[in-house]
Amino acid sequence: MRRTFLIVLLMVCGSRSEAQYSGGTGTADDPYLIGTAQEIAELAADANDWSLCFRQIAPIDMAELTGGAPPCIGNQDIPFSGVFDGAGQTIANFATTGRGDNGIGLFGQVRGYTARVCNVTLVDPNIQAPDLEYVGALAGRLRSGSVTNCHVVGAHITGHMGVGGLIGWNQGAVSNCSTTGAITGVYSVGGLAGVTFWCDDIRDCRAHVTVCGVKRVGGLVGNCALAGVQWCSAGGSVTGQIDVGGLVGASDGGLLANCYAGASVTGTEAVGGLLGCNTLSCDCSAGALPGEVRCCYSTGPVQGTFSAGGLVGVNHESIVRDSFWDTQTSEMATSDGGVGLATAALQSEQTFAGAHWDFTPKTLSMDYWVMRGPATYPRPAWQIVPGDADDDGDVDLADFSLLARDWSQASSSFCEGGHDLTGDACVDIRDIAALSHQWLRGAGSP
Repeated sequence: MRRTFLIVLLMVCGSRSEAQYSGGTGTADDPYLIGTAQEIAELAADANDWSLCFRQIAPIDMAELTGGAPPCIGNQDIPFSGVFDGAGQTIANFATTGRGDNGIGLFGQVRGYTARVCNVTLVDPNIQAPDLEYVGALAGRLRSGSVTNCHVVGAHITGHMGVGGLIGWNQGAVSNCSTTGAITGVYSVGGLAGVTFWCDDIRDCRAHVTVCGVKRVGGLVGNCALAGVQWCSAGGSVTGQIDVGGLVGASDGGLLANCYAGASVTGTEAVGGLLGCNTLSCDCSAGALPGEVRCCYSTGPVQGTFSAGGLVGVNHESIVRDSFWDTQTSEMATSDGGVGLATAALQSEQTFAGAHWDFTPKTLSMDYWVMRGPATYPRPAWQIVPGDADDDGDVDLADFSLLARDWSQASSSFCEGGHDLTGDACVDIRDIAALSHQWLRGAGSP
């Protein structure tokens, strides 16, 4: 009997990970379940679990954690290489100063071809690491793997180099993510990512932030090098000194395609409504590849002392095509690339008809532009929430009242500025049913 008891005791003590979470075994089919701030701290403290699978099962408030801020999940020596699925839950009040290590965020470093962080929403994260590199609310460094459908609300992030609202330094795939808040740094500072380098595209993402830095400062990305940013947008305000842009601060052989920026931009040199500096890549192994801007526009006000432009501040041996800026709202008559037009022209689909912009709806993709009626700029289709008739980003009672106003009336399709959600050219009970499926849903929300 004593021997049996000792064996059972050893088995229990040896299965520490199984005891510290809310269930599961850490496999893809049976992930460990995370439901408390203490369990986040236990995951962060146990590097043996950083290759396993996790799913969040409840809202978590890190302010409930006693004993100070936990370490980051994953670091340079042992990165997180597993799967963390936030399952649409929230993690509030994550706060840290980084303890002197580069690579700061809820995840310090994520690396691995199958590594994945998805469906996580961070609310009011606060990271104050002004002397450190690679600082982001969700991840300090994404070396490989993917981040999908992750959102940061009300960030307060401070770092030195490679500072982003979501990710500090990105070398993975990032899609369907968003950020709001304030991001401050010195070099390569962005509303979503500080640096995106030689990796898969950042796609279908947006930031509405206050970004402050010195060099390579952007509303979405600070520095885009040999990487792509597609179907993205940025708003808010961006302030820096050199290479400052509403969407991207500097592009070294990067591709910006089908994006727009509405942020106000203020800087000293190489300042643009969309992009501060568009130049050749500096990576010798890849050759000198030009940066490219294609099918993009900007509308925000721009202020700069040297080399300031409505769309692009400096375009050095690189490409800008089929792209525009609003000369009225930007208060800029010139740009080093792109075509400047008045507001009315940029709110007419005819302007884009001969510039290879795609407005054709797709069955299996949201990669096309939409203009919801007159006096609107084009937006990527993924940002249009069916039923958001007043374009405030949410489907709520205000939208229901607009639908009710046209009850039993002939109407154009929703994407054309009307209220027909079902394609039968009339507003009726079927449109109410369609509206209910989108109730209280916002574009880019979790």
